[in-house]
Amino acid sequence: MRHRLPCFLSIWVSGRDVDDVASDLATFNRVASVQILVGSPEIHVTAFVEESQQALAELQRDVGSVAGVNRLEVNIAFEIRTYRSEFATLGMDMSGAMPGMDHSGMD
Repeated sequence: MRHRLPCFLSIWVSGRDVDDVASDLATFNRVASVQILVGSPEIHVTAFVEESQQALAELQRDVGSVAGVNRLEVNIAFEIRTYRSEFATLGMDMSGAMPGMDHSGMD
């Protein structure tokens, strides 16, 4: 099996609602995360592709074919020096509780 490379995609949107474009992008198998940004680019995607030109070309083609994607830039991480997940926990509020969770009686 080949190594999987992290790819970071900057996506500019026009002619379609950003939320709809982000929802479409989130359905791709290679996509690990989709973030809607303030300003331009409007969307940032983190994806993982096998170490091959074909896999990268397929990702670019698939993302580029989504209605509303006007421009796309792809950066591939050659080396990740550090990754600290404790800075943000997705799906939790600042108290550490999951959204919609009953906080009563928890001390």
